[in-house]
Amino acid sequence: GQSVNLAVGTVTATAPCAAGAFSTTMDLSSLADGALTLNANLSDLATNAAPTQSVSLTKDIAAPTATLSGVPASPSLATTLNISVGGTGVTAYRYKVGASSGTVCTNAAGYSAETPVATPITDNISGVADGSVTVCVVGRDAAGNYQSFTPATSAAWTKDTGITPFSGLAVTPA
Repeated sequence: GQSVNLAVGTVTATAPCAAGAFSTTMDLSSLADGALTLNANLSDLATNAAPTQSVSLTKDIAAPTATLSGVPASPSLATTLNISVGGTGVTAYRYKVGASSGTVCTNAAGYSAETPVATPITDNISGVADGSVTVCVVGRDAAGNYQSFTPATSAAWTKDTGITPFSGLAVTPA
């Protein structure tokens, strides 16, 4: 029968063709992310070549890295967050925020549902005790590649909403 010769960059394959249909798998792992072209060539049994057919593809397996802005200064009186998430190629993200002692960024448990990058983190953290607070974020790109939890993007600050009592004040009349 007929065979289809396929090429994507330096990766080639040949697939049998029957009734105008073929199927094969090509390992493109050796090729860099970016724009690729799949070229297909078919010849009939008399070796008459059909015009080459080409299809443009985009290979994207690289995960993005989220960036954060608007993280509270340390120390901070803030009990409502307004943290923006961005980063090259980041279109959505998942996050978690809490007391640093119990918020482990490398643990997938406790992260939010996916949130569009245009939506900032606006959690009310008044229920988090004063002390060190951590926010953890993993970004996702348009191809669906998620940033690894190791390392997630994170930021920490000291929440201090209380007035520190003091004693020992003495007034000496002049």
